[in-house]
Amino acid sequence: MSGQMLKATTQIVDLLGDKGNERYLPLLLTLVAQLGKVADSRVLLKLFLKKNDPRLLEAIMASGDATIAEELYHVVIANDQLKNPYGPEVLTALAYLEHPATQKILLNNYQGLFSDHRNWDLHTAVCLGLLNYELTEEKELLRAEIGKCLETHLFPDLLPVLFEKIGEEAWSRKILAHANDRVSTSCISGIILGTAMGGQKNRSLFKELIFNPLWEAGDSSVGNAYFTLMGMHALNIGMVELFHDLVVLVRLKTKGLAYRFNLLYDLLKAKLNEPMVYPVRIINKVKEPIAELYRLFFEWKDDPNKDETIIGLIGDIAKFDADFAHQEDRLLEKWHELRGLYELKAETETLMDYIIAMNESH
Repeated sequence: MSGQMLKATTQIVDLLGDKGNERYLPLLLTLVAQLGKVADSRVLLKLFLKKNDPRLLEAIMASGDATIAEELYHVVIANDQLKNPYGPEVLTALAYLEHPATQKILLNNYQGLFSDHRNWDLHTAVCLGLLNYELTEEKELLRAEIGKCLETHLFPDLLPVLFEKIGEEAWSRKILAHANDRVSTSCISGIILGTAMGGQKNRSLFKELIFNPLWEAGDSSVGNAYFTLMGMHALNIGMVELFHDLVVLVRLKTKGLAYRFNLLYDLLKAKLNEPMVYPVRIINKVKEPIAELYRLFFEWKDDPNKDETIIGLIGDIAKFDADFAHQEDRLLEKWHELRGLYELKAETETLMDYIIAMNESH
């Protein structure tokens, strides 16, 4: 398939040219994201510039290269500013493809975020985009901007995500101490992800943070679940690992596990809507098929007399933790609902895997 354009790419062009049902667009874009080459990205780029449809950008990012970034940059940027009508998601794509000149644009915007962060899309594109660059010459700027977050409990939530790029342990300790002391949970997502971006030295710390109820790491209403998942991928922490951690605690008859069950529920639910690619290039998603997670969390194992599913674990804990027992009915209701969602998603994923395999063989 080297150099050959996917049939799915042509179908996307047809669908967005009012020749088909857009119902199948997500499936086709996933195909291109997983199997596409630069030739596919170039066709989708041309279509994006014509339609300005942000849905195309993830597939362009996944299959594109530096030449694609350069073509995109020269059309959508003028005088270090985005041209109308293009939105900040274009900056995300350029940064993901590590376009050099885009760094300056992102840094210019980063300096104004603390005082004016009303544009959430720009705020997100700038902060996550800068994670794709080394920023070795920008440490003073980072100290100045992130330092502003230490003066208040409310700040643009992703602004401190770059704190590990300062490269000073003392700064990391200050940020984490401030977060534990007085930061609103609506501002915590950047610190969660920023901790993960520090690499494997922060692995245990990251898990400690997300399992701290005060951090509300699974809250989707403020975006925490998305950034927690992103951080997990950065550290190669999967749902399987979190499940096995929980099983160990249950076997030790540990009390006070309701938050862990709720966090796992929130993260698994958020995982159903994960993006094809995250906006930071070095983050590779942990390979955990939905069908595999369904079997682990919801299917009975070898012993027909022992329910070792997540639902069975809830019943086990309720026997020795009275406080947990008061939440048992609500937890069971939530997890049974999630089981149904995962069953449906597993069927869809199996079909998708078959389609991908057929495309790979031709």
